[in-house]
Order: sequence, then structure tokens, then C-alpha cells
Amino acid sequence: MVKAGGRVVLLARRKEALDRVVAEITSVGGQVWSYSVDLADANAVTAVAKQITEKLGTPDIIINNAGAGRWLFVDETSPAEAVEMMAVPYFAAFNVTHAFLSAILPSFYSVRNPLL
Repeated sequence: MVKAGGRVVLLARRKEALDRVVAEITSVGGQVWSYSVDLADANAVTAVAKQITEKLGTPDIIINNAGAGRWLFVDETSPAEAVEMMAVPYFAAFNVTHAFLSAILPSFYSVRNPLL
């Protein structure tokens, strides 16, 4: 994406992981912004989405790729850990999409969209 001139905004919990990806993107000349946020926290995601929209405008593309977990058998996983592993991918995708949806929908419906 960045090689084609796209600007990238990264959201993740761990700043050190974000910093590594930022360095990789900037090393090839890409424009990138990063925000450390718990994507399972709807209020935090909404606040970051507002900052992003005010600074950079409405995203053209959202790629939800958050995930967490360990590869264990069921008998090696506590119920609390299972809930956490499922909550992050689901709520991250929901919260990020929901936070930008009201800004994205007008442009989605204003063009001839083959998905409609």
C-alpha cells in the first residue's frame, strides 16, 4: 500500500510492536501514523478514531487484523483466557468499524458502488 502512495494508520495495544512496524514502513518511504489503544475498549477506539479523522480525514480502507491468543488445547485454557482471546478479534473489528462508520457511509453511498 505505501509503495503505491497510500498513507497508513496503525492501531494496536503494544507501542513497541507499533514502533517496529512504523520503522519498517518509513524505511521504504511510507507515511505512517500509529496509535497505542486497546481495540477491545469501544470508548478508547472512538476517541482515537476522532483524533485520526480530525488529523487525517476519513479512511478510504479499513483492514481489521487484530488478534490475540495462544494455541492450546481446551483443557489447557481457562474460560477467562478463552473469552479474552475471542473478545480481542471480534470487538476490535467491531469497534474500529463502528468508530469510522458514520464518516465512511456518506462516501460509500455517493459513488456508484458495485457492492450495492
